[in-house]
Amino acid sequence: MVTTRWSDSENSILDNVIERLLQIPEDDEIGESIAYADWKINKKFDGNPKITLNNREISYNLIKYSYNQISSGNQPIEDRTIPKNGFIVVYSNGVGIGYIISRNSDGMKLLRKMLKYSGRNEISKNSFDIKSDFCMVD
Repeated sequence: MVTTRWSDSENSILDNVIERLLQIPEDDEIGESIAYADWKINKKFDGNPKITLNNREISYNLIKYSYNQISSGNQPIEDRTIPKNGFIVVYSNGVGIGYIISRNSDGMKLLRKMLKYSGRNEISKNSFDIKSDFCMVD
């Protein structure tokens, strides 16, 4: 399973972010491009569990989602509909909000849609580079 990590520069309060993620996005109009519809979103834990990593307390929750991805075209809508589902681990390290999402190339688009962000630089990729010689053995 592919996951990607993202950072949020717009919000810093975990409960506010979770509340936004739990609001069902409006279904897209079915037309010329891919539409997302029939959303279902659930939160796993009633409270936000805490874990200590590297002497830093991390609060988190797990959001599970599903939706139908509907492609444009002339075929019946049933033939153009693909059910999708996944999860988001949303967490706070006391400094900022981070996300681990079970999506790759469309992870940012999905987070922006679910959080109802419309500006620039609200979500940024949170990754690290591994040196090319990292796995070399003498």
